[in-house]
Amino acid sequence: MKSCKEYHLPNGLLVLHQKKDTESVSIQVTVQVGSNNEESSKRGISHFLEHMVFEGTKNRDAETIAREIEGIGGEIGAYTSNERTCFYVNCLKKHFEKGIDILFDVVTNPAFLSEMIEKERGVILSEVKMREDESRMHQWTIFLSTLYKNHPARHPVIGYEKNIKSITRKDLQEFHSKYYLPNNMILSVTGGGFQMSAIREQFGSLTRGRNRTIISIKEPQKTLTKTRSIKRDISQSFTIVGCKTVPRESKDSYVLDVIQAILGKGLSGRLFIEVRTKRGLAYDVGVHHETKADYGFFAYYVNTDRKNLQTCRNIFKKELMKLDDISTTELQESKNFIEGSFIMEHEDNHSLSDSLGEWASRGRLNELHNYIDKIKRITKKDILQTRDRYLKEFVTTTIFQK
Repeated sequence: MKSCKEYHLPNGLLVLHQKKDTESVSIQVTVQVGSNNEESSKRGISHFLEHMVFEGTKNRDAETIAREIEGIGGEIGAYTSNERTCFYVNCLKKHFEKGIDILFDVVTNPAFLSEMIEKERGVILSEVKMREDESRMHQWTIFLSTLYKNHPARHPVIGYEKNIKSITRKDLQEFHSKYYLPNNMILSVTGGGFQMSAIREQFGSLTRGRNRTIISIKEPQKTLTKTRSIKRDISQSFTIVGCKTVPRESKDSYVLDVIQAILGKGLSGRLFIEVRTKRGLAYDVGVHHETKADYGFFAYYVNTDRKNLQTCRNIFKKELMKLDDISTTELQESKNFIEGSFIMEHEDNHSLSDSLGEWASRGRLNELHNYIDKIKRITKKDILQTRDRYLKEFVTTTIFQK
C-alpha cells in the first residue's frame, strides 16, 4: 500500500489523505476516545454521545442533517469502539466542501437538546436489551468479561442499563469538551476531490486542548483457565474458547493473524472443514483475532447443538496442535488469503479511510502501509513459537440451550 500524505494543523489536528482516482470521497473524523476511557459510573457515554451528534447541532436539526447529506447523494454514519469514536461522510468528490461542512458541524457543535437526549436514551436502552437477547452478540460480552480481570475491554462498549439511565446532559457536554479536541482527532480522506483549504477553513478554527493522558491498565498477562456458562431458552448453544494475546505493537500479533487465517479463512479454513464440511456439526464456526493498542485476544467460536459442544472444542485444540504439520503450500495460501482480503477491503474508500484513522490513532501508520510485507515474512517457526507462547490456557464461555 502506498503511503498517504500527512498534514498537521497548528491546533494539533492530523489530516491524512490517500489519493485515489475515484468520483467519490470518504471523509472520516476519528476521535481518540472510546469505552476504554470511561469512568466506571459512566459506562456507555462514548456510544451515547455518538448517538447525540446526529440529533441536532446549533445550526441544523436532525431532519436537516439527513436531508442535506442525502440531497447530495451522500451518506453519513458513525460507530464507537473500545478505543475510538468515528464519524464519516461518503459523497461524490464534487460535494467535498459540503461533506466537510456537515461533518464538522455534527462532530463539533452538538446541541444536546434535553428532549433528544431522553429519546436516544430510550433507543440505547432498547439496543442494550436487544444485544442481551441476541445470543450471537451476547456471547462476546460474557467472554470478554470473563477473560479480562482489570482491563476495561471487559466492559461492553454500549455500557450498562444503570449507567445509561443516569447519564445527564451535563455529563455529555463535559465529555465532549474533554475529548472532542483537534489534537485528539484524526481526519482521514480517501478518494478524489481533496481540498485542504476547506479542511483548514472548518477544522482549523478549533482551539487546541490539553493533550490526553493515556492511562495504563495493569492486566495479568497470563490467561487463567476458566469456564462460565448460562442457560437460555434457545434452539442452539453458543461457545467461545479463547485467551489473551498481545497488542498490535508486538510482532507476534501478525503471526496470530496468519494462524487465524490457517484455522478460519473462508470455506477452506481448517476448523470450517473439520467442524462443518466433514462432520456437519455446526453452521456458524470461526476464529477471531483482535489486537488493539494495549490488549489482544484470540478466540474460536461455534454455535451448535448442546451435545456437539465438547467435540467442537476438542477439534479446535487438536487443530492447534496440528499446526506442527503445516505445509509450505498451506502457509503460502493463508498469506495469500490475508493479502487478497486486505487489498480488496481497502479498495473501498470508506474502509481505507477508517483503517488510516485506526492505525494513526495508535501511532503506527507506517505499519499499515507495511502490513503485507510483515505477513509475507512470517515462517512456520514463527507460527509454532507463537502458538506455544500464547495458545495454551483458555477461557471457555457457553450459552447453553435449556
